[in-house]
Amino acid sequence: MRPNNTKDMWEFIFENILFLIPAIISYRKLFRCIDYCTYKESKIILTVLILVSLIIGICLEYRKRRNSFSIFSNLVIPFGIYTTLAYFSTNKLLISTVLLFCVLLLVAYAMIVMMQKVKRKQCKTRIKRKRIERIIVSAQRIGVRKLPGSIQKKH
Repeated sequence: MRPNNTKDMWEFIFENILFLIPAIISYRKLFRCIDYCTYKESKIILTVLILVSLIIGICLEYRKRRNSFSIFSNLVIPFGIYTTLAYFSTNKLLISTVLLFCVLLLVAYAMIVMMQKVKRKQCKTRIKRKRIERIIVSAQRIGVRKLPGSIQKKH
């Protein structure tokens, strides 16, 4: 996770929005209503997940990590979360196992990062804040790599 910027700020925001259009069009074929929700409610939930993910992703990466992988993760995470919600009743054991693994991996990483000794006492709060930001970004990355993107029912 190197903090290199390959895009300027406006290009980063524009590409987040630009690549969202083909992602939504492609996801229409996989779209399934969440259990106990209507079609309209499910669409609203997906829209809110997309907006929240883009806003959080852009806010986390406006100074560092403005690259193609960040754009990809900002777009994939809401669809992965929605797919997990929609298909949870289909395969509860698999989805629960993967989510538990992600949480355990994140907790282990957070413990490693936060337990490192701070050598410069005058910068302690700034260093802790940067470490927490690194943990949040890592949670985003773990979610992209580990969440089931399209778990389909076996016939």
